[in-house]
Parts: sequence; structure tokens; C-alpha cells
Amino acid sequence: MKNSLLFVLSLLFLNTTFAQITVTNAVFASAGDDLKTRQATSFGSVSNITASGPNQTWDYTSITGGDLTTYTVTAAASGVSAALFPDGNIILPDNNLGGDNYIKVNTNSMEVLGFAGDFLGIGVNFPVRFDDARTIIETPLTYQTTYTDNSDFLVALKLSDITQLKDFVDSLLMGTGIVVDSLRVTYSDTTYNDVDAWGTLTVPETGTFNVLRLRQETHSYTKIEMRGSLGPISFGWTDPSDVPGAPPIPFGGSDTTLFYNYFNDVAKEPIAVCQIGFPTDEPTRITNITYKSDLGSGTTFGFAAVLPSASAFPNPAVETLNIKLRNFDAGDYEVKLYNVIGRELMSQKHSINGDENIKINVANLNRGTYLYSIIDSRGNTILTKRVMVARP
Repeated sequence: MKNSLLFVLSLLFLNTTFAQITVTNAVFASAGDDLKTRQATSFGSVSNITASGPNQTWDYTSITGGDLTTYTVTAAASGVSAALFPDGNIILPDNNLGGDNYIKVNTNSMEVLGFAGDFLGIGVNFPVRFDDARTIIETPLTYQTTYTDNSDFLVALKLSDITQLKDFVDSLLMGTGIVVDSLRVTYSDTTYNDVDAWGTLTVPETGTFNVLRLRQETHSYTKIEMRGSLGPISFGWTDPSDVPGAPPIPFGGSDTTLFYNYFNDVAKEPIAVCQIGFPTDEPTRITNITYKSDLGSGTTFGFAAVLPSASAFPNPAVETLNIKLRNFDAGDYEVKLYNVIGRELMSQKHSINGDENIKINVANLNRGTYLYSIIDSRGNTILTKRVMVARP
């Protein structure tokens, strides 16, 4: 009887641990791999991240995916900025900036050496190399693995060498009497990585996978400084907020992002990546989901061409903020404006079919940084972006 009971208990133990995996360097991408993903256009019944813990079951089959995107991994040596990254192995897309991440593939880690992209949104490709590379994933990963990663860079840009950048900065400083000859961007971040859960995840079309869930919380700080003159007086590297009459330069300040990555031990793509909108105020609310998809005909990497997008101008805005929306499915949407800690300040409802231009009156807002979100009729956040408000 005792032996029988032990046998039953051992079977139960085996059943409860069957899905627990170890993620190794087998998941690292290499040149020639086709990475296929879809971004969710509707979340269905999926709205929040579950609590951490073992042996979980995640069912994401209720989400609706957008167009299939296929990205073929290329060798770093083929990139237009390859000379800056001679130690790179491959290029992966930077989905936030729309450019290229140059990746070094080590024995047990993949790290971003730097990137090349239009990170100022002015139509100019800037290559930037990290002084301390950013780790994408470190293996082996098992349940309750933790590690911390730091990265940083400093880049100085002479405006006379970049016409578009000079025009952009001049437009921000118009009427102030300030003439800028150079900008300097200092960036640093710390990412806390924690494998906080394991279980099985089912996604549309592709099926069910054993996964580990890697929680990645990044705290970043970007400092923008300028050098030039105010009338006859020259000044060295200076934070614009220290110069009387100068508006804030976009993209500066502190930021926090929170992602949950579901890794299988074989697939090169994460099975799903969930982004949390405002981790300080709503630490579990999902605002974006991208998932692995093997079915359908793909398009060569081009997220902006097939997914909803938004751009705001002028940025910084003084009285009126214009938001240009593109590639939205027909339906009713809400545009919400928040302060940087996630408190809602205003909202507008709009019927959108494809493309739409929306105006928001920001004349009563204080100078500073704000966030705007586009939310569909089901309450799903389609995207969230940052915008600046300046005061004359």
C-alpha cells in the first residue's frame, strides 16, 4: 500500500513538472533565420499579466493578430553601419526606433552593441554604439533565474553636419535668440531580469508551447544638452531647462518600461511578448502583445507599413498638438492624454477608418513631458507615445 501511494505521488509530481524547461543558447538567432510574428490588434479576454509562480496555463487564443511580419536575420557585415560594429554577428530589427540593432552572439548571451536608426524621428539615420552593451537574453534560463544588466552611451552631434537636425532644433528655438551648434545625448539604463513563472502558453494558429516567462523591467535616463550662444554670450554643454526661454528638447528625462517575454526552449522568436503600459500605476495591464506565428504569407520587415502608427507634431507643442494616425481598422477609438505617472488628464472620442488627423488643445498644460494612448472600443491600447509641451 505504501509503495503504491509513493508511486501515485511520484506520477503526480512528474505531471506537474513536465512543462518546466531550461532555455539555452539554442534559441539564439543566426543569419538566415526567418522570424515570423504578428502584433495583436485585439486582446480578446487577455487583459492582465498573471501573478508569478510555477506550472501555469496561459491561453492567448482569444487575441486577434494583425498582418504577418517576416524578418530574415542578416549578417552584421551587410549593414550600412557595419564599420562601427566590426565585432557584431547579426542584425535584428529595433521595433521601437524602426532601425537596426547590431548584435553580438556570445556563447551564453546575445547583446546589442548599438543601433542605427532615426531615433529623433527627423528622417536621418544615426548610428550609435553603446559604451556598455545591452544584454537581450542570457542563458541558461530556468525558473527563478535573475540577473541585472546595465548599458549606456554618449553621442555628440554637430548640427552643421546634419541639415535636418539643424532645422529641427532651430524650429524648437525659434524666437528665443538661442543658436545651437551641437547637441549631446547621454543615455543609461538598468534592466532587472527575473524568470518569474513557467507553464504552457497557447497562441493563435501556432499552438501550445512549454515556456519560461522572463520579466524585464528597465529604468532609463536620457540627458539632452546643447552648446551654442545666446546673443553675444557663448555657453558650453548645458541642459536646455537651465537656459532662460529655451523649450525642453524631446526625448529627455527618466522612463520605465516593463515587458514579459515567454520563451520556449527551441523557437528562435519569443512565443509572446507583452508590454505593460504604465508599470508604476497599473503594473499588470497589458497594452501590447506580439506573438510567434508560422501561418500565412509574410512581408519583409516593415512594421510601419502594416500596423497602426501615430506621429505627433509639433513636438514640443505649445497650444495645439496634431496627432497623425495611419493604418487603423475602421471603428471607434479614444485618444487619452496622461502625465508621466499615468494620471489621465483628458480624452477625446473619434471614429477612424484607416487614416485620421486629430487635434488636441494643450494650451492649459504645464511645460513638460506627457503620454498619449490610442484605445479601441474594446478597451485595448493600440499604442502609447511620448510628447512634449513647451511654453513661450
